[in-house]
Amino acid sequence: MQALAPHACQTEGPGAVRIQLLDRFSSDQRLHAERMEIDGKTAYRRTDPGSCRVWLPVTQTFAVRLQSDDACPTLHPYAEAAVELLTNRPDDAVNAEPSDRFIACSLLALALDDPSVAAVEELESLDICSTPTGGKFEVEYEPRPAMGREIAGTPVAVHRDGDSCSVGWVLSSAPIRTPSAPTSVMTGTVTSWDGCEAAEELAGQVIGTTGTERLRAPDVSAVRGLLYVAAESDTAAVGACREIEDPESHVCLPAGRAEAPGAGRELIREGEADPDLVCAAAGPIVREQLGTPWRPVTQTVLPATTPEEIAEAPTQCTFVGNDGEVFEVALSTKPLGASDSELAGHSASTDVDLLLGRAGYVVAWHGAEEPGTLTITSSMSRLVEDEGLTSALVTRFLG
Repeated sequence: MQALAPHACQTEGPGAVRIQLLDRFSSDQRLHAERMEIDGKTAYRRTDPGSCRVWLPVTQTFAVRLQSDDACPTLHPYAEAAVELLTNRPDDAVNAEPSDRFIACSLLALALDDPSVAAVEELESLDICSTPTGGKFEVEYEPRPAMGREIAGTPVAVHRDGDSCSVGWVLSSAPIRTPSAPTSVMTGTVTSWDGCEAAEELAGQVIGTTGTERLRAPDVSAVRGLLYVAAESDTAAVGACREIEDPESHVCLPAGRAEAPGAGRELIREGEADPDLVCAAAGPIVREQLGTPWRPVTQTVLPATTPEEIAEAPTQCTFVGNDGEVFEVALSTKPLGASDSELAGHSASTDVDLLLGRAGYVVAWHGAEEPGTLTITSSMSRLVEDEGLTSALVTRFLG
């Protein structure tokens, strides 16, 4: 086994497997990977041409990642061994002498005297940290760089590439065997896209921190129950929201009970503000025509994270099928503006996205210039095959 960084390593020989101890793994990434089970624990797999990746979730945001440029059968024994180790022998996974195993964001937070830099929501991995100005700080093992300058009394290597500038130096001279050299050292590298002056200033701050007694490698103890049991939910999303793209920033929630008013002005006005009403009005029609597996959830149409964004974002009702296919319905008091077709006696505009394989209708309540529209979106095949569904929904919402 060869080291790549304090928290990453790689096996030797053909079909090498790279292991990253902590890697950001969002609910959106989990949606697009195959959920599987390894010895009763949750795992995800993604196979691309020429590579295979397996993630072992340890939180709703992070996972242990194993990756190989070979086929998945080469990778699976390592994933199984990792599950066995973390489940049955967690004490053996702890380095008894964790000296110099610095966490990049913790070191950068000390240098900037800014604890928010090391906040979990900002963390990408244990060895790479984003800077507040959009750059990055990385800790890795590599051959000793050729030094040409000094910053704060420490030899550094400065490399400019277009708008970016990197400053690297040796964090620890203890020899480490890596794939690129038998005697690599641990280096720190600051990269800025604001020029070398900014990169050198930040490098000076980090170098000053590593040269003081303030910096200590973290105390590490074994964590038990780290992996998710296969039956557990490993994301923050609830119910069918687990099958929705980016459910966190789209504020996805299972639809609540509501009593929708009749078709027309009142339903349009209230349904625009309350997607539960949209789900209540559309639910009986969707269940009748598509079947019971379609589960309603509510979400914002646009990503929203702050309370202000959430309050202002338009909302919709989304019905989720067993295969992850979605059928979306939304109301708006805005006018259609222009029409190119007609649906159930109402002016409509057809929206087709060939790249995403999706199509939809925006249907006017009265004329195209009058306020009030209904939007229906799904896969193109779904809307073509279920034209009766769209007509029934138009009649229910617009009359």
